[in-house]
Amino acid sequence: MNERMPTETRPETARAPVQRNDARAALAEADAALARDPGDDSRMLARLRALSALDDRSAAARQAAEIVATGTVRPAALDPILAAVLAIDDLRTARNAIALAEASGRMPQGALPRARAQLAIASGDLQAATAILVAAIEEDPQNTTLRAQLTEALLAGGNAGHARDVLARIGMRPADPVEGRGGAEGG
Repeated sequence: MNERMPTETRPETARAPVQRNDARAALAEADAALARDPGDDSRMLARLRALSALDDRSAAARQAAEIVATGTVRPAALDPILAAVLAIDDLRTARNAIALAEASGRMPQGALPRARAQLAIASGDLQAATAILVAAIEEDPQNTTLRAQLTEALLAGGNAGHARDVLARIGMRPADPVEGRGGAEGG
């Protein structure tokens, strides 16, 4: 039985050259591996990362769309796919990637709301992005990635004061309205 190992555990993956800022070597390695096995999703992802590192947006977006077209988006692939397709405003592929990642059932906590918020921001719907992120932060108040993205969404709205107020209170227990009036006997 010749079963493939996941990308993260396969030592010969093309991720290593990208981490050494050798994106051209990573691209060549991924291309050679894909010539031997065109359906190798780990090599497709390595190729996407290399193209992104080379700042070849259109080729990266095509590679991302090809990964999405396989019908499977692994958790490790969602961020690079979204970065590539949103860079060229391909919202349809971004929506499909998010749906496939969600269907995998293996996404880390906070990853799907973050992805949905990225899509909302790219669509120009800052209110939706804010609502998605606030709800996710209420579920996981210590998630700094979600907080950073909420900061980005709020600041993109152009109201730094409002952003500061929201960020100061997000994830805190609501104030007790009875305590606010001086307790049950006070009033």
